[in-house]
Amino acid sequence: MPHKKSKTHRLIDEGVVKSILLSEYHKNKPIYEKIISIASTEINSSILELVHKKENWERIEVVNRVKSFESAFNKLKKSKEGNIIDKSSSFIELKDMAALKLKVFPNYLIKKVQKKVEKLYPEYKTDHYPERDPAIKEKDYYDNIERLKYFVKLSSKYKITNTFEIQVVPYMLDSFYDLEHDIIYKPNQLIPKIIRSLMEGKNSS
Repeated sequence: MPHKKSKTHRLIDEGVVKSILLSEYHKNKPIYEKIISIASTEINSSILELVHKKENWERIEVVNRVKSFESAFNKLKKSKEGNIIDKSSSFIELKDMAALKLKVFPNYLIKKVQKKVEKLYPEYKTDHYPERDPAIKEKDYYDNIERLKYFVKLSSKYKITNTFEIQVVPYMLDSFYDLEHDIIYKPNQLIPKIIRSLMEGKNSS
Protein backbone atom coordinates (compact mmCIF):
# COMPACT_ATOMS: atom_id res chain seq x y z
CA MET A 1 0.00 0.00 0.00
CA PRO A 2 1.53 3.35 -1.07
CA HIS A 3 2.61 5.66 1.70
CA LYS A 4 0.37 8.69 2.04
CA LYS A 5 2.21 11.96 2.62
CA SER A 6 1.27 13.92 5.70
CA LYS A 7 -0.04 17.48 5.41
CA THR A 8 3.22 18.78 6.89
CA HIS A 9 5.25 16.85 4.29
CA ARG A 10 3.11 18.26 1.46
CA LEU A 11 3.63 21.79 2.80
CA ILE A 12 7.41 21.23 2.88
CA ASP A 13 7.33 19.93 -0.72
CA GLU A 14 5.28 22.95 -1.79
CA GLY A 15 7.74 25.26 -0.09
CA VAL A 16 10.61 23.73 -2.08
CA VAL A 17 8.69 24.03 -5.36
CA LYS A 18 7.71 27.61 -4.52
CA SER A 19 11.37 28.47 -4.00
CA ILE A 20 12.26 26.95 -7.40
CA LEU A 21 9.43 28.85 -9.08
CA LEU A 22 10.49 32.10 -7.43
CA SER A 23 13.94 31.70 -8.97
CA GLU A 24 12.36 30.98 -12.37
CA TYR A 25 10.09 34.03 -12.02
CA HIS A 26 12.92 36.49 -11.37
CA LYS A 27 15.01 34.96 -14.14
CA ASN A 28 12.23 35.39 -16.72
CA LYS A 29 10.64 38.62 -15.49
CA PRO A 30 12.89 40.80 -17.72
CA ILE A 31 11.62 38.83 -20.73
CA TYR A 32 7.98 39.48 -19.78
CA GLU A 33 8.78 43.16 -19.26
CA LYS A 34 10.42 43.32 -22.70
CA ILE A 35 7.35 41.67 -24.27
CA ILE A 36 5.11 44.28 -22.64
CA SER A 37 7.33 47.13 -23.79
CA ILE A 38 7.41 45.96 -27.42
CA ALA A 39 3.74 44.99 -27.59
CA SER A 40 2.58 48.26 -25.99
CA THR A 41 4.50 50.24 -28.60
CA GLU A 42 3.13 48.13 -31.45
CA ILE A 43 -0.48 48.30 -30.26
CA ASN A 44 -0.43 52.02 -29.49
CA SER A 45 0.98 52.63 -32.95
CA SER A 46 -1.68 50.45 -34.60
CA ILE A 47 -4.61 52.23 -32.89
CA LEU A 48 -3.16 55.74 -33.27
CA GLU A 49 -5.61 56.67 -36.03
CA LEU A 50 -8.59 55.52 -33.93
CA VAL A 51 -7.36 57.47 -30.91
CA HIS A 52 -6.92 60.66 -32.94
CA LYS A 53 -10.37 60.39 -34.52
CA LYS A 54 -12.33 59.52 -31.37
CA GLU A 55 -14.82 61.91 -29.83
CA ASN A 56 -14.30 63.51 -26.40
CA TRP A 57 -16.57 60.97 -24.70
CA GLU A 58 -14.93 57.95 -26.34
CA ARG A 59 -12.13 56.01 -24.70
CA ILE A 60 -9.43 53.67 -25.98
CA GLU A 61 -6.86 53.02 -23.27
CA VAL A 62 -4.01 50.50 -23.21
CA VAL A 63 -2.89 49.12 -19.86
CA ASN A 64 -0.38 46.37 -19.27
CA ARG A 65 1.06 44.23 -16.52
CA VAL A 66 3.44 41.42 -15.75
CA LYS A 67 1.76 38.90 -13.47
CA SER A 68 3.01 39.11 -9.89
CA PHE A 69 4.71 36.05 -8.45
CA GLU A 70 1.94 35.31 -5.93
CA SER A 71 -0.78 35.69 -8.57
CA ALA A 72 1.09 33.42 -10.99
CA PHE A 73 1.82 30.85 -8.27
CA ASN A 74 -1.82 30.71 -7.17
CA LYS A 75 -3.08 30.38 -10.75
CA LEU A 76 -0.58 27.62 -11.52
CA LYS A 77 -1.56 25.79 -8.35
CA LYS A 78 -5.28 26.02 -9.14
CA SER A 79 -4.63 24.54 -12.58
CA LYS A 80 -3.27 21.32 -11.03
CA GLU A 81 -5.31 18.33 -9.95
CA GLY A 82 -5.89 18.59 -6.23
CA ASN A 83 -4.08 21.95 -6.27
CA ILE A 84 -0.80 20.04 -5.90
CA ILE A 85 2.31 21.36 -7.68
CA ASP A 86 5.59 19.51 -8.09
CA LYS A 87 9.13 20.21 -9.29
CA SER A 88 8.08 19.82 -12.94
CA SER A 89 5.70 22.78 -12.61
CA SER A 90 6.65 25.94 -14.48
CA PHE A 91 5.19 29.34 -15.21
CA ILE A 92 5.74 28.52 -18.89
CA GLU A 93 2.40 26.71 -18.57
CA LEU A 94 0.65 30.07 -18.09
CA LYS A 95 -0.07 32.02 -21.27
CA ASP A 96 -0.76 35.33 -19.54
CA MET A 97 2.40 36.06 -17.58
CA ALA A 98 2.60 39.19 -19.74
CA ALA A 99 -0.70 40.81 -20.66
CA LEU A 100 -2.15 43.93 -22.26
CA LYS A 101 -5.69 45.20 -21.98
CA LEU A 102 -7.46 47.62 -24.31
CA LYS A 103 -10.31 49.34 -22.46
CA VAL A 104 -12.88 50.66 -24.92
CA PHE A 105 -15.94 52.91 -24.62
CA PRO A 106 -18.53 52.85 -26.11
CA ASN A 107 -18.84 49.25 -27.24
CA TYR A 108 -19.27 50.12 -30.92
CA LEU A 109 -15.53 50.89 -30.98
CA ILE A 110 -14.65 47.34 -29.91
CA LYS A 111 -14.99 45.94 -33.42
CA LYS A 112 -12.62 48.60 -34.80
CA VAL A 113 -10.04 47.85 -32.11
CA GLN A 114 -10.49 44.12 -32.70
CA LYS A 115 -9.61 44.52 -36.39
CA LYS A 116 -6.43 46.38 -35.50
CA VAL A 117 -5.31 43.69 -33.05
CA GLU A 118 -6.02 40.85 -35.48
CA LYS A 119 -4.19 42.61 -38.30
CA LEU A 120 -1.19 43.27 -36.06
CA TYR A 121 -0.97 39.67 -34.81
CA PRO A 122 -2.51 37.50 -37.59
CA GLU A 123 -1.45 34.18 -36.02
CA TYR A 124 -3.64 34.75 -32.96
CA LYS A 125 -5.55 32.21 -30.91
CA THR A 126 -8.72 33.30 -29.16
CA ASP A 127 -10.59 32.61 -25.95
CA HIS A 128 -13.40 35.15 -26.29
CA TYR A 129 -16.22 35.35 -23.77
CA PRO A 130 -18.89 35.10 -24.78
CA GLU A 131 -17.97 33.39 -28.03
CA ARG A 132 -19.44 34.76 -31.23
CA ASP A 133 -22.52 32.79 -32.24
CA PRO A 134 -23.36 33.14 -35.96
CA ALA A 135 -27.06 33.21 -35.01
CA ILE A 136 -26.53 36.41 -33.00
CA LYS A 137 -26.55 39.66 -34.90
CA GLU A 138 -23.20 41.42 -34.94
CA LYS A 139 -24.58 44.53 -33.20
CA ASP A 140 -26.11 42.46 -30.39
CA TYR A 141 -22.82 40.63 -29.90
CA TYR A 142 -20.73 43.78 -29.55
CA ASP A 143 -23.33 45.40 -27.30
CA ASN A 144 -23.14 42.49 -24.86
CA ILE A 145 -19.55 41.36 -25.06
CA GLU A 146 -17.61 40.83 -21.84
CA ARG A 147 -14.15 40.45 -23.36
CA LEU A 148 -12.19 39.47 -26.43
CA LYS A 149 -9.12 37.52 -25.44
CA TYR A 150 -6.14 36.72 -27.65
CA PHE A 151 -3.02 34.66 -27.06
CA VAL A 152 -0.29 35.86 -29.40
CA LYS A 153 3.48 36.03 -29.94
CA LEU A 154 5.74 38.83 -31.08
CA SER A 155 7.34 38.75 -34.50
CA SER A 156 10.08 36.15 -34.83
CA LYS A 157 12.55 39.00 -35.40
CA TYR A 158 12.49 39.64 -31.65
CA LYS A 159 13.50 36.02 -30.92
CA ILE A 160 11.02 35.85 -28.01
CA THR A 161 8.82 32.75 -28.12
CA ASN A 162 6.72 33.39 -25.00
CA THR A 163 2.98 33.75 -25.52
CA PHE A 164 1.30 36.84 -24.11
CA GLU A 165 -2.32 37.83 -23.67
CA ILE A 166 -4.30 40.70 -25.16
CA GLN A 167 -7.80 41.55 -23.96
CA VAL A 168 -10.24 43.97 -25.56
CA VAL A 169 -12.88 44.86 -22.99
CA PRO A 170 -15.77 47.30 -22.44
CA TYR A 171 -14.44 50.19 -20.34
CA MET A 172 -17.31 50.37 -17.85
CA LEU A 173 -17.61 46.61 -17.33
CA ASP A 174 -13.88 46.25 -16.79
CA SER A 175 -13.92 49.02 -14.17
CA PHE A 176 -16.54 47.03 -12.25
CA TYR A 177 -14.54 43.80 -12.56
CA ASP A 178 -11.43 45.53 -11.22
CA LEU A 179 -13.34 46.70 -8.15
CA GLU A 180 -14.97 43.30 -7.72
CA HIS A 181 -11.60 41.53 -7.88
CA ASP A 182 -9.95 43.83 -5.33
CA ILE A 183 -12.88 43.84 -2.91
CA ILE A 184 -14.57 40.45 -3.16
CA TYR A 185 -11.69 38.13 -4.05
CA LYS A 186 -8.92 39.36 -1.75
CA PRO A 187 -9.90 37.88 1.62
CA ASN A 188 -6.56 38.74 3.25
CA GLN A 189 -7.35 42.44 3.09
CA LEU A 190 -9.29 44.10 5.89
CA ILE A 191 -12.05 45.62 3.77
CA PRO A 192 -14.97 47.30 5.62
CA LYS A 193 -18.19 45.27 5.48
CA ILE A 194 -20.10 48.21 4.03
CA ILE A 195 -17.80 48.23 0.97
CA ARG A 196 -18.38 44.53 0.35
CA SER A 197 -22.14 45.06 0.79
CA LEU A 198 -22.19 47.85 -1.78
CA MET A 199 -20.23 45.76 -4.29
CA GLU A 200 -22.60 42.84 -3.78
CA GLY A 201 -25.65 45.09 -4.19
CA LYS A 202 -26.89 44.51 -0.67
CA ASN A 203 -28.74 47.03 1.44
CA SER A 204 -26.22 48.34 3.98
CA SER A 205 -28.82 49.85 6.32
